[in-house]
Amino acid sequence: MANSYTREQLRSRQEFNATITAQAYTFTLENNAKQSAYFNIEGSKIGEGSSVVFKEIFKSGSIANLTNCSVVSGSREAAFIIDPLATASFTFTPVASIQASEYNFFAANTEATRLSNGAGTFNGVDLTITP
Repeated sequence: MANSYTREQLRSRQEFNATITAQAYTFTLENNAKQSAYFNIEGSKIGEGSSVVFKEIFKSGSIANLTNCSVVSGSREAAFIIDPLATASFTFTPVASIQASEYNFFAANTEATRLSNGAGTFNGVDLTITP
C-alpha cells in the first residue's frame, strides 16, 4: 500500500504512519519546480536532557537506484537534490525495522500562490512511498 504526502504537507516535518520493516521501499518524488528541489529524511531525537540521541537510520540501511536525484547522507540523515521538473526515485532498504516515531522527512517546498479562500499552490516535491 502506497503512502502519499503533498507538497504542502512536506513543508513541515512528517512521520511515516507505520513502522518500516526490513524490506525495500521506493520513494518517488515529483518536482514541479523549474529549479532543483530538496528533500530530507532524518532520524528522530530520542530521549531528553543529557541523554538525547538521534536515531541512526542509515547506519545499517542502504540507499540505491537513484533516478533524477543525488544524495548526501550520514548515519542519521540523507539529503536529496531532485532535478528540476523531474520525477525522481530511490530505494531505501533498512536491515532492521524502524519505528514510525524514529524518523521524519520534509522538503523545502515554497508556496507559489495563496487564494482568498485559503487554498494555495506549492512548488517543490510531493512524495509517494511504496514497499
